[in-house]
Amino acid sequence: MAFILLALVVALLGTVPLLVGQRWLAAVITASISWLVLTVVFYLGTPTMVWPWWGAYGLFVWFLWIIGAVIDGIINEGPRPSAAFPLLLTVFYGSNCFVKGSEFINDQAYANMLGNVEERTWTQDVQPKDPRHIRMSSSENATQLARQTLGQAGAIGSQFQIDENRMTLQKIGDEFWWVAPLDFKEWATWRKTRRVPAYVRVSAEDPTLPGDLVFIKEEWQPQYTPGAYWEHNLGRHLWHEGYYDKGLTEDSLEIDDSGKPWWVVTVFHPTIFDSGKRVDGVVVVDPATGGNEFYPLGKIPDWVDRVIPSEFVSDYIQWRGMLHLGWGNAYWITGAGEQLTIPEKPNLIYGSDGYLQWATGITSTNSNDTSLIGLYYTHSRTGETAYYKAQGSTDEAIIQAVDNDDKVKFRQLHGADAQLYNVQGTMASIVPLLNENHLFQGVVMVNVQNIQIMGIGDDQFAALREYQKALPLSGQQISPEFKRDIQRIQGVVDRRADVVQGGEVIVYLHIRDVPHLFSGSPKLSVELPMTREGDTVLLDYYASGEQIEPMSSFDNLALQLESTRAETEVGEMSSERKQELQKQEDADDARENLKNLSDEEILKLQEELKKK
Repeated sequence: MAFILLALVVALLGTVPLLVGQRWLAAVITASISWLVLTVVFYLGTPTMVWPWWGAYGLFVWFLWIIGAVIDGIINEGPRPSAAFPLLLTVFYGSNCFVKGSEFINDQAYANMLGNVEERTWTQDVQPKDPRHIRMSSSENATQLARQTLGQAGAIGSQFQIDENRMTLQKIGDEFWWVAPLDFKEWATWRKTRRVPAYVRVSAEDPTLPGDLVFIKEEWQPQYTPGAYWEHNLGRHLWHEGYYDKGLTEDSLEIDDSGKPWWVVTVFHPTIFDSGKRVDGVVVVDPATGGNEFYPLGKIPDWVDRVIPSEFVSDYIQWRGMLHLGWGNAYWITGAGEQLTIPEKPNLIYGSDGYLQWATGITSTNSNDTSLIGLYYTHSRTGETAYYKAQGSTDEAIIQAVDNDDKVKFRQLHGADAQLYNVQGTMASIVPLLNENHLFQGVVMVNVQNIQIMGIGDDQFAALREYQKALPLSGQQISPEFKRDIQRIQGVVDRRADVVQGGEVIVYLHIRDVPHLFSGSPKLSVELPMTREGDTVLLDYYASGEQIEPMSSFDNLALQLESTRAETEVGEMSSERKQELQKQEDADDARENLKNLSDEEILKLQEELKKK
């Protein structure tokens, strides 16, 4: 077996100092004991050889050289030339780390680990995420629901446990799920059952649904798991299958389109001495039979979601943000610490293209800075990355604002797992609310550019209504990215209703022959509370296509009210400001769209302009 042979090779190499010092008996004893100990260590630990100098195997040789030098010195009752072996190896390895692996020497290599990044600008039309698959169930909420599900499973709950460290987000079919693999609780369970009969899944989109214990067909039931023993341990099995010289990380249980579970393990290698990990592909393991196949990047099955680990994404963005202008600039040696950024925690989201992406916000290195500078979206299968320039507040600042809101504090709730979406043409963070038992209690939508503007509701739809109401009431204190399709309509009111929501009156209007309702707060216009059926009105609204459209301005043409000069000037200033903001946003959109035109489209546009 390979681990026995490797243990023998390391044990023999470890006796070199003793052999040089002609301590033959000590060398034989040391090699014999080392061989036995290392055989057990290598079998249980399955260390990889992917790192420089054999990785852990080289480290054990170095350790045995220290032991050999000590033994030689004890026998001789003083220092011996054998002490030079571990000393020289230490110096040589340390110098290699500094020259080949340090950020000081390899700053640009580290900064370029993220690869080519397409730079874009976040505009009112951008939606990198699929709004049909908003992740409303946070990690702590999903974990709690998974525990409850297993706790109600009777005998299975007493024999198996949720592997919470391997609970992952993934796309199953067209839905977003948390998948929690089960594993053996202890040796006795493994010896008796040898198979895992089920896994737990929790909806990532609807936190009100209970967890689901999914039973696996008998022929598909996993025998190879991270918690299994001896040859059925997943890591040990892959080691014996020839992956002893590969880097393996982030083993996750993924479900294919037929419902069959597979272990998907990322394969990598270091590119900058012992750092700069680069993904080679994934090894897909059949947990029932142990059969496995390696898929390089670009040839990975379509149902596999998790290829690029979040740790890699975070490291790449960290290096790019700190070292793109050189090591000296990063540590204020030769520069002024310009343009230094650090990432927030990567957040796995359902992309608008149907694939999963890591969304990572970045901020400055100033510990007191809570401003968002931009966002990276990294494809979880390919590693391709796009950067969006954006301004607003970080996830940490948003969560803090939510937790400090009076309504949230009164209910003793807290926010979790903030996610950025394009809501009504604005950058808004959607934050699930949880109670002290980590159970879902509501949603908050927070304007990223002004965190004082938020909508709180029992679900995302109620929160959206509250957020829509808050937007047009913000006056001149913000510069919201209004949705481009703000439409104006004139018509006759044929139905009206006043509804009390959250202690506030909301007016709902229906315009004759228009298939939508229009909502607004009485604060939107002094004329709105006075409006009756039969009045002709003129209003602007956010054209989202939903049944209820929020109004952004309102004018009852049947009411002719006088205004003071000051009121008129304030109203005109507010209107002009909004128009200017809209023009600026439209101009930004146009610039961004021009960047994406093909050569043929640009030439065609040029011809059209010449005609004019």
